[in-house]
Amino acid sequence: MLDYGQVVYLDPQKTGTTFVAEFLRDHLDLECLCYRKHKPVRGRLHQNAFHFISVRNPVDQYVSLYKYGLKKGGRLRRRLYKNGLDDLYEGSPQSFNAWLEKILHDPEVATYVKDGYENVDRNLIGLQSFRFLSLSFQYPLPLLKIAQKYQDVRSTYDEHRLHSHVIRLESLNKDLANLFRGPLAAYAKNKKTALKELKQLNRINSTENKGIGRKDISTDNLSAICEAERFLLELYYPEELKPMMSDEGSQIMAKAA
Repeated sequence: MLDYGQVVYLDPQKTGTTFVAEFLRDHLDLECLCYRKHKPVRGRLHQNAFHFISVRNPVDQYVSLYKYGLKKGGRLRRRLYKNGLDDLYEGSPQSFNAWLEKILHDPEVATYVKDGYENVDRNLIGLQSFRFLSLSFQYPLPLLKIAQKYQDVRSTYDEHRLHSHVIRLESLNKDLANLFRGPLAAYAKNKKTALKELKQLNRINSTENKGIGRKDISTDNLSAICEAERFLLELYYPEELKPMMSDEGSQIMAKAA
């Protein structure tokens, strides 16, 4: 959470947050009041503040999280290592899929994630959806742990979310430009300079598409991701759910509803 008083950016992990935070720092004519990286809003809310959040396709988010672990980064990687599971980070398609199976199906992993993930129904709320929802509310855990069906998650999000805008990693420069043309324009140091920089900057890391990728995800793991991350996919990446619209997939979705 990056708090500028009139503007609050909610920053789920692996959604372009470093880029966004640095861009806001450079181009907002506001003082940063608080920066709690990947943490929800706490304390008194600012009246009439503009809240926005970033999101990423959760399939790619799992790939990014695994590749971050290959560099020995992240709390999840450290916890898996401490529990004798370092072989999951060999960097091969086989170890990647074994890692995915562990993350998607082993309830013990929720205790490695922390932040209360072990207290929610993980059949309804996958890891990436949890991280997004944890920043969408001021006090997320009391809201998320009582959800008993998928519609509970959707209605809670619709009723209690702090943000009015969502920017996607896949169109980050364009989405940020739209914000600086609209709700952030009044707070920009120089709107034209900000828009020009967004037009020229190339955010994408050239190494992101090298090595392990979504091409290596097994069919079973891809289906499991689609089921676990239904919330994010249905709202922001519905094209990923097309493979789940078969008869078998529809039955899976109906059970979660």
